[in-house]
Amino acid sequence: MGPPYSTPRVPPVSTPCTIPIATPCPAASSPHVPPAPGAPHGQALTGGICLCPPSGEHLRICPQDYTCCSSEMEEQLSLQSNRDFRALVEDGASFLSSTLASCHRRFEEFFRELLAAAERGLQAMFTQTYGRLYAQNARLFQGLFAELRRHQQGARLSLDEALGEFWARLLERMLPLLNPQYQFPPEYLECVARQGEALRPFGDVPRKLRLQVTRAFVAARVFVQGLATGRDVVSKLPPSGECLRAAMRMSSCPLCRGTPALKPCNAFCLNVMKGCLARPAELDPEWNQLVRYLPVRIGPITCRGFVARIGSISAG
Repeated sequence: MGPPYSTPRVPPVSTPCTIPIATPCPAASSPHVPPAPGAPHGQALTGGICLCPPSGEHLRICPQDYTCCSSEMEEQLSLQSNRDFRALVEDGASFLSSTLASCHRRFEEFFRELLAAAERGLQAMFTQTYGRLYAQNARLFQGLFAELRRHQQGARLSLDEALGEFWARLLERMLPLLNPQYQFPPEYLECVARQGEALRPFGDVPRKLRLQVTRAFVAARVFVQGLATGRDVVSKLPPSGECLRAAMRMSSCPLCRGTPALKPCNAFCLNVMKGCLARPAELDPEWNQLVRYLPVRIGPITCRGFVARIGSISAG
């Protein structure tokens, strides 16, 4: 087997690879079919066979020994061959690309629903625990979930800062609620909020929640980006120019030699396809690694633990 795109040698016998030599030009007085539109001067076609093949020195892709095609005809055949081959490649890749795009959309919808379910669960739990007092401070929790949704949608914000701000504001709200016998001036509450990390009024809940939320959101973002990258890679693997020329020589050049029914031999076809698919084949190890890596990296994603962590502060 030669290098990609090369025409394999075949024995000089009548095989599907052999190209029959056209018959000599008929005498001027002999009747013949008029030349095809755009065909070189003196060319005639009979039953699809070129009877008067001129020299093919003007051809850029097909063999130049003899031809039934003008430069314009070769160009049109090349364009049609390119369209046909691209359609075949795109049709084969479209299923994978659309599947990845669909998974991308469905996962984002799934993750948004997890966040919404977590927010509803927390609201129900805190409403039952604190009633009207929670309702008066519900915006604090709504703001946290709004920040989490922004992060999930790709906004550049720090989860640590968002969670830290949430715990500081929550401490300001809960201190008076849990100690109604005292009056806390705003300056005191602000000071306590700034010292919240050192005072650890919520115990180890903030740290565990930060780890859990960060792990879930980072894994989700990696998974979404992996799906998007896979989709883009699949849709951006166009065939090379040499591949398209080889496909043209294989599928359309027999037309220029007056043998439209001639089929390429198996070795030639395999050689061309191996050359055309060499670039996608190079991605195979990395692609398999991506497919194996994503499910392991993302792990089980759930927001139930998120609600449980925040809800545990009511036990204190």
